[in-house]
This record gives sequence, structure tokens and C-alpha cells, in this order.
Amino acid sequence: VPGRTHPVEVFYTAKPERNYVEAAVRTTLQIHQCEGPGDILVFLTGEQEIEQACEEIRSSAAEMGADTPELVVYPLYSSL
Repeated sequence: VPGRTHPVEVFYTAKPERNYVEAAVRTTLQIHQCEGPGDILVFLTGEQEIEQACEEIRSSAAEMGADTPELVVYPLYSSL
């Protein structure tokens, strides 16, 4: 496929998580706070999980201090 490539850094857990949606939200927020500017792409299995994760990320981002960069959340799934 022609086009540009972008560097990708992959983060994953060393062992299985009991609640992987919660772990994905927690990891997303940690990456946002600790890593440099860039995009975060989270893969989940269904629309309900995607919407739940988006809401939790938005809610947590609203509680972050004013010194934290803006976090914009966009859901993407097949029925949009």
C-alpha cells in the first residue's frame, strides 16, 4: 500500500488483565501523561467496550490538572 509510514511504539501488559477495558483506559491515561505528544490508538473488541472506554477516558481527562495537555477521544467502529 503506497503512502507514508509513521513510527509506532507498542505497549502491552506482561500478563493477562482481569478487566482489559479498565487496563486499556488506565494505560491510555498513563501514556498521555508520561509520553511526549502523539496519538494513541486502542483496539477493543466491540462497540459497547469502545463507548465505555471513551467515556471513562473523557471523564478521567476532565479531572486532570490544567497543566496536562488536552486529550481528545474519537471512537471508531464499523457501524459509525
